[in-house]
Amino acid sequence: MAFVPSLPLPTLSSSSAAPFRSSKRPFKPVHTRVIRASRSESSPTESAGQVRRAKNPKELHLLYAVWNAVASDEGLPSLAPDELDAASSTVHLIARAPDRSVSGAARLVRTGQNARLDRVAVLPKWRGKGVGRALVDRLLVLAAPVEGAIYVNATRGEMGFFSILGFETLGNEFIDGIVQMRTMVYRTPVCAPASGCVGLHHTSVRVSDIERSLAFYGSLGFAVTDKFVTGGGQRACYVEGLGTRLEFVEANDGHGGLSGLQGVPHTGFDRLVFDVTKACTDLETFLQHLERRNGGMMNVAAQPAKQVAGSHVVSVASVYDPDALPIDFIRREAQVPSELRTKVDW
Repeated sequence: MAFVPSLPLPTLSSSSAAPFRSSKRPFKPVHTRVIRASRSESSPTESAGQVRRAKNPKELHLLYAVWNAVASDEGLPSLAPDELDAASSTVHLIARAPDRSVSGAARLVRTGQNARLDRVAVLPKWRGKGVGRALVDRLLVLAAPVEGAIYVNATRGEMGFFSILGFETLGNEFIDGIVQMRTMVYRTPVCAPASGCVGLHHTSVRVSDIERSLAFYGSLGFAVTDKFVTGGGQRACYVEGLGTRLEFVEANDGHGGLSGLQGVPHTGFDRLVFDVTKACTDLETFLQHLERRNGGMMNVAAQPAKQVAGSHVVSVASVYDPDALPIDFIRREAQVPSELRTKVDW
């Protein structure tokens, strides 16, 4: 598989391979965001050999031997250790072939709340044997706990490989050094709201009496998960039950309703809100991507802006569907520390 370095740095020589260790637990490739954590440090596959973490400077030296061999084969600048290697959040992976020789390397880099698959490289001799896929599978398991997106910056030649494994292009091409690249984000299926996957975050419902609504929906099995006050001073809360999440916002305009579309007061359904935290690295790029997919036509009601929603700081953008129904997209940017949260006394 191709590999694109990010910095033109000098080459390191290789070193002898560390002892090979087998694992009793086979690693199973996973391609949904609901990824079960691996119980084993090593992950063998039948043809690819073994993928596990690099644990010491000697093995890090072996990784750079792989990266520089691939860079040389493709006519690209060589690499040397950088500040990301020393970061406590960075994870290095080494792949070993059945004959115990080193066959590939990769690393996982944290960028804020996101995780980037970086320097996924396989030596020419071992390409087409599942080594690249085994490295990516392992990286996805390690990246699963992140709050944000899992992504990779891929060259044109790599995009087909990553698309097969569940990645989708997002944003425009950019130049990294001397190579054209595009960001690809790992896509996930629609899932239950509590699991934190990409999908419907909640349905917003405007109510005339929030206590009365809580009593009714409580009888249906819904429970309050978060209380807050909106920017307009309305009492609001999230409730979960029956496999979904609702947001109640109480009417307080003095006329039994809140201002809805075109300023018409109403209660009832307000809007669909989709959580795309794990589907993009930022909301601006996500909207541009949607606009391109819709032929350049997108009725944007509100550009991305940050606000506090319950226990999170979120970016929010709004669009209208073809029937002028509002749809919000939110991206969780940070969690509000408990000591800074506004006390809700209703």
